[in-house]
Amino acid sequence: MIAVMTKARMCKQVDGKPDCSESSKSGPAQVVAVIDCGTCAVRATIAQIQDNKVIVLDTVEYPIDLIGGSIGGRLTRRVMDELISAFERITHLASTYGVERFRAVATTVLRTAINRDVFLERVCKTFPFELEVISGPEESRLYYEALRALTNSSAEEYVLSGTDLFMNIGASSTVTCVIGDGLLLHSIDEHIGTSRMLEQFRDFKDSEQFAATVDRFAQGAIRVTMGRLHMVKPTRLFVTGSDVRAYLTYAQRCHGVEYIKEKDFIRVHKESAQRWHESIHRVTHERLSEACGGDTENLEPAQMYPAVGMLCHLCDATGLEEVIVPELTLRDGLLADMCRGVRGPFAISRTSLLSEAREISQRYGMDVAYAEQTRLLASELFDQTKSLHGLGERECTLLECASLLHDVGAYINVHDRHQHSHTIIANSDMAGLSPEEKGIVAQVARYHRGVLPNEGHADYMRMSREHRVLISQLAAIMRIAYSLDVDRIQRIDHVYCSIQQDRLVVRVDRRRIDLERWSLARKADLFREVFGLDVVIVPREEY
Repeated sequence: MIAVMTKARMCKQVDGKPDCSESSKSGPAQVVAVIDCGTCAVRATIAQIQDNKVIVLDTVEYPIDLIGGSIGGRLTRRVMDELISAFERITHLASTYGVERFRAVATTVLRTAINRDVFLERVCKTFPFELEVISGPEESRLYYEALRALTNSSAEEYVLSGTDLFMNIGASSTVTCVIGDGLLLHSIDEHIGTSRMLEQFRDFKDSEQFAATVDRFAQGAIRVTMGRLHMVKPTRLFVTGSDVRAYLTYAQRCHGVEYIKEKDFIRVHKESAQRWHESIHRVTHERLSEACGGDTENLEPAQMYPAVGMLCHLCDATGLEEVIVPELTLRDGLLADMCRGVRGPFAISRTSLLSEAREISQRYGMDVAYAEQTRLLASELFDQTKSLHGLGERECTLLECASLLHDVGAYINVHDRHQHSHTIIANSDMAGLSPEEKGIVAQVARYHRGVLPNEGHADYMRMSREHRVLISQLAAIMRIAYSLDVDRIQRIDHVYCSIQQDRLVVRVDRRRIDLERWSLARKADLFREVFGLDVVIVPREEY
């Protein structure tokens, strides 16, 4: 199936980093191609990017069933060949447009395929791009950026504000994002999707309870998802996905259902979707496929049914009666990443990243005021010691994240909380951090107290030498910040640092600092080891 689009969209504007605003709109036009290798299809978009606009030139889609083409978690030769054939056709089409840059990503199925490396190497040797298998958090970030770009270029009523919940119901997994005042606060990636659900219950396909059983599972999936969101009460629901969009097209064409369409958004009232969904509640798989329009171009038209069920159950769980379906795909997020001046993969605004860290720290019961004060002190120490470490803005943001999260391990066990903090951070979804960056944040939090980094620590030694040095530098600063609020009452608001001979002198606006001196004497060891300076704290009267 080939569809042509000529829609101009505004490139994303990102708080705290270069964007595609008026000040950066002097570059030449560039033709790019983005490819999404999903569970049920390979999809590609060719677009022209110039100034702050993305103009879609062409889109193509090649249905390929990756779940059906996998045996025991391994891609079959047949499905590999089908994927290669799709990439060949996309590459040929791209050449006719003069594409200069590619970005190709794969999601859930390839993420879990045992033999994915064999296929990825084959792609790398054959095509002018690498197929990047993205993580769940990176997929969430891309959808968030796609939604932000779309809402920022739409009517004011769609601009992200308040508490918005976004969900992409996919064939193999479902991405959910909590967005507060336009910032990505929390994202989760559940291995629950429409195709996966139908496949799980294939043994019941001849039962008249097939559809009802699938729906009960879908309802449970929404309960699980909302439970992981910790009682979030959204004011709006944005739901998308190819099966959701297929249902809207089918309902309008076959049942004359009229939805409110406003530019790039369709408003769906729960009642109309629920009425159709309940009308085919007790049918076999075959009858379900017929009821979903067996002549559609979907590999499995019945996937509409669990998608609509999840949409309805999401409304029930949130108490909202309406869902907004935005016209966006993962490829829109990829295109936003390719705008001139944007940092690209894993990039997210510093404000959003710190908001995510705060959400995680609160989830694990960390004292909000204490975490924020540690972040502030660590940031000031970082800025005032730049002559020693020479690090930049991104490294400071990693330090701030570690500062906000360093004590979350106390949720598990107070005695070894620094080690548990490492475990929690390393296994938490944080959109906007690469796997290496998340590892750095986890390690810095791990060394905020306790023994220093050493060759006996396997996780630390697995990092590259460059990253080990960075971890030691950031942890050295963190330990000082930690020692300045040991009583956790935020006595010291600011620090004023200077280097005098072989010492880092830290001045504070307090007279009684005996406790801070005691704590600093036990925490300055790493700073001395890394930077070769002793650390002394000076009270107000000694200025």
